Amino acid sequence: MKEQLHLYIAGQMRLKQYFNFPAFDRARDILIAMGHEVTSPADIDRAHGFDGLDCSPDDPCDKAPEGFSLEGCITRDVAAILATDGVCFIEPSWPKSKGARAECYVAQWAGKRLFTLGAAGLLEISHELAQTLCYHKGGLRNG
Repeated sequence: MKEQLHLYIAGQMRLKQYFNFPAFDRARDILIAMGHEVTSPADIDRAHGFDGLDCSPDDPCDKAPEGFSLEGCITRDVAAILATDGVCFIEPSWPKSKGARAECYVAQWAGKRLFTLGAAGLLEISHELAQTLCYHKGGLRNG
């Protein structure tokens, strides 16, 4: 029987079309289909009145929308990480995101497990690898 985990999804949101909500939604759905409980920051944002899918396709998504509290978002996301078994990073470029790197550091500080989700499924990564990726901001390379 596969281990069932409660995972927080982390990845780049700013500078991605629709604040990358489609990628977060796909990852959430894949992880749920694998039998995991999932907390997604896109779903947390929706619960607090912001849905990236409501943005214009031409929106550069380079700053928080008007009326959206970044500090409140950070507080909610850190609390969500602390309530999970681990963090699952999506997309190879996650270390380029200031927010995803911060979530990685919080997860490491709290002793949470770290994972990445890709074509091979859910793969656990070491804290050492995550630190290297965050330090170099280079992301995981395919191939």
